[in-house]
Amino acid sequence: MNPFIELIGRFHMVILHLPIGALVFLALFRCIPSLRHPQLQAATTTLWVIAAITTVCAAITGWALIWSDGNDWGQLGVRHQWLGTALAVVVLLSCLLAMKRIHPISDSGLAIATILMVITAHHGGSMTHGTGHLWGGNTTKNTDSDEAHSPQAEQHQAIIEPQVDPSLWTEANAIFQKYCIDCHNSNRRRGYFDMSSHEEIFKGGSSGQAVIPGDPKRSLMMKLIILPEDHFDRMPPDVDPLSPDEVSVIRNWIRAGAPDQNGQIVQRSH
Repeated sequence: MNPFIELIGRFHMVILHLPIGALVFLALFRCIPSLRHPQLQAATTTLWVIAAITTVCAAITGWALIWSDGNDWGQLGVRHQWLGTALAVVVLLSCLLAMKRIHPISDSGLAIATILMVITAHHGGSMTHGTGHLWGGNTTKNTDSDEAHSPQAEQHQAIIEPQVDPSLWTEANAIFQKYCIDCHNSNRRRGYFDMSSHEEIFKGGSSGQAVIPGDPKRSLMMKLIILPEDHFDRMPPDVDPLSPDEVSVIRNWIRAGAPDQNGQIVQRSH
């Protein structure tokens, strides 16, 4: 990937806040009668120009970010990308109309842009904080997301008859739901790794297979959760490390063959 495109993409998280502020102030200026004073007309025009330039820049840097880093969020990322593009087009056209003093149409464009901005910002928040970020809930599986998985995903499996305590999966999954699901779900596949179900976990991610049944020491999942607290790759990131008891639960689950909710052990062909 071109380093210049990567550099442009990194500015997306900085620029995207500027059009939000400009559009909020524009909405206030156009909705509050006392702020429609002719003396404020120059300020309104300036805000329109700022909103147009920054919205277009946010869209361009967003596309560059996806091109350089890839889409880890499935359909959520696609919707955010195209909503941001639509927002940039609406704001740019409305700005041109406002500069020509065609305010009835530009005000309608502002209303549409404000709605698009809220929806786009919500999608962006869901990408960075999880789809339940507004209410603090866990992310749930979205059935309309794409089914793309990493090239390393392993497709073949054989099921052994139930022979393991199914509570091992229940306890391990409770930890996954608490610490992992916000970043590794069908909408936001960090590292192309989805942990929304037992089946998805065994498909692995961009780093390959996450769990090797019966072998915690060779399982990437175990290697990452026991890294030192200050290690860059330690999982889960940005929170306290798992407690010894939680690590033990996951280790015991893997050692027992990583059974599913029915106590079945999945074996993958290599």
